Amino acid sequence: MGKKRHFTQKQQLDILESAKDVGIKKAAGLGAVHYLTVYQWQRRLKVLRNGSSPTKLEKNRFPYKWQGHGTIDENHFDSSTSLE
Repeated sequence: MGKKRHFTQKQQLDILESAKDVGIKKAAGLGAVHYLTVYQWQRRLKVLRNGSSPTKLEKNRFPYKWQGHGTIDENHFDSSTSLE
């Protein structure tokens, strides 16, 4: 199994912004992260923006993500942020 890499919130948001232009799989490859991880970040950001709580399935599948560890902070989102 490969080394687990931690991404800052800015790095996560940069990859998500890039995904809008080039697609999730390509953005994931450019950011050296598995594309399923990018989908997880995307779902969490959507939950934060909508002001709703995560679904029961998401809480059960990734309980540590909803306890304040490794989550995306919506307040750090800047729409002008990109990988460029």
